Amino acid sequence: MLKYLFALALLAPIVFCRVAPAERQWKEGDKRHNCTTLCEKVCEPCTEPVYCTDDEIKCGELTIHGHEDCPKSDVCVKKDCICPTDENCPLICEVTCSEEDILCSGGITNGCKENDYCHKKDRPECPGFCPTDCPPGTNTCPVNDPITGCAVPPICPPKFTDNNGKVCALQQCPILCDHDEQQMCKGSIDSQGCPEEDTCIPKCVESCPVDCTASEVKCIGSDNCGTTCVELDTCKEKAKDVNNDACPDDSYSHECAVECCGDEVLCDPATTLQGCKEKALCYPTSKDILNNTCSITSDCPKNCLPHEVKCPITGNDETGCKHPDICITQERDWDGELCTVHCPLVCDDETETYCPGQRNEMGCFEPDKCVTRAVKTKGSDKGGLCPGWCPPICAHDEIKCPSQVDPCDGCPTEEVCREKVKDKNNEFCSVEPLSASHNCPIFCDDLNGQVLCPAKTKSDGCKEEGVCMDRTKDTSGHWCPAHSVCPANCDADENECPYGNDARGCQSETLCRSRGRDGDNDLCPGVCPPTCNKAQTLVAGGKDEKGCATPPICTEINYGR
Repeated sequence: MLKYLFALALLAPIVFCRVAPAERQWKEGDKRHNCTTLCEKVCEPCTEPVYCTDDEIKCGELTIHGHEDCPKSDVCVKKDCICPTDENCPLICEVTCSEEDILCSGGITNGCKENDYCHKKDRPECPGFCPTDCPPGTNTCPVNDPITGCAVPPICPPKFTDNNGKVCALQQCPILCDHDEQQMCKGSIDSQGCPEEDTCIPKCVESCPVDCTASEVKCIGSDNCGTTCVELDTCKEKAKDVNNDACPDDSYSHECAVECCGDEVLCDPATTLQGCKEKALCYPTSKDILNNTCSITSDCPKNCLPHEVKCPITGNDETGCKHPDICITQERDWDGELCTVHCPLVCDDETETYCPGQRNEMGCFEPDKCVTRAVKTKGSDKGGLCPGWCPPICAHDEIKCPSQVDPCDGCPTEEVCREKVKDKNNEFCSVEPLSASHNCPIFCDDLNGQVLCPAKTKSDGCKEEGVCMDRTKDTSGHWCPAHSVCPANCDADENECPYGNDARGCQSETLCRSRGRDGDNDLCPGVCPPTCNKAQTLVAGGKDEKGCATPPICTEINYGR
């Protein structure tokens, strides 16, 4: 405004006159309603006028105090300025900028033109640009020259709006990717119709994101173990489980490719109860003693079915590769309850015998056992290991015959199963003590004179326990026959008739003689025939009053003398 254009000089000794009213002339208490104005002429000096210098231009004159009799001052502005046309608008002057700035034209505000101004460049070597205001409804997006890197005027793309015409939350300016090192991935459109963020990603390192539908799963593109550029991601229809629900996104059931690199192997994942495969993983491979890659079964976890239990197997095979784990079916007992699964044992090949578990009374298998092999106590290989025997699995109607000691080498004999024998009442014969009716083998030390004596049959039809008896020797030092120590085992209606020692000095065989019955069908006392010598003959006895036989006698043989 004019206050920026000039300044008035100090008052000069120029005078001008004015008419001034005199003070009213009345005394206190004067009741007059009007007064007399006395005018008198007063002279005052004029202000010295201001005139433009050689560096200024005259834009008009200014009356001092509004008195026409006084000289007028010049309205001056600098020579590089323009005379104002409106005292309410700013003075427009020429602007000179430094090399670090750029001259920008002033705009128009409230009808007034604004002065030009200097705008600082982003870098001294850049051409620079004047600020630009984007119109309403647009975004102001700064831009750099891709070649020089200098800032250039911004662009004003329209603001993004959603399907309902509302301004989107994300208003991203266009991005510029490094053409040699990067690729630009355009953001997708969300469910409201708004764009998602654009991104720059390294070339060959990754691929642009792929938008899959809710019923699809994204399969990440392979980079072929870093040998080639990353392949594009793909979308596949999600696999379903037995309930027709989608399997988890990382499930191998979707058949997304899995890449294993170097000394790794892709292992088939386990399957869940719902029928979906778990995530597929890569496992490091192992080498055998010849530095060859072991089988996949050595390096991959064993996948068992839902009704199976995995049992880890320790140790390596003859090539140096790990033994694969095994799966054992989990059975149910007679009541329908799940049986406990017992994993196999690893026994010492030299001193132990591996024996699989037997099925118990509930129908479940018992744990496996490692049976320690006994040491021979007899024979030419005394001190050596005995054969290893596992307990037999006998049927319900069978009996397990106990192990005994082999008389030849002192080793325990193998347990065997025999059919359980029943008595006359259809009841099983005794097990403790063990009835000989079950025909369990009995080993007697015959080298040391033992003999197995026939077991006696009881009244119920079952035999008693079979026993080994020690035989005696005759006068010549030889073993007496078995009947010298074995009982006769006579029936209840028989008498045992012993006859002393024979000519060898051994006990003669005890004979069983029928007792017979009397007239009332009662058992008679019975008689034992005597032993006659060579000069005697046996004469039968008669009958007593009850009809029972009387004892026979030996009579001398009459040769006719």
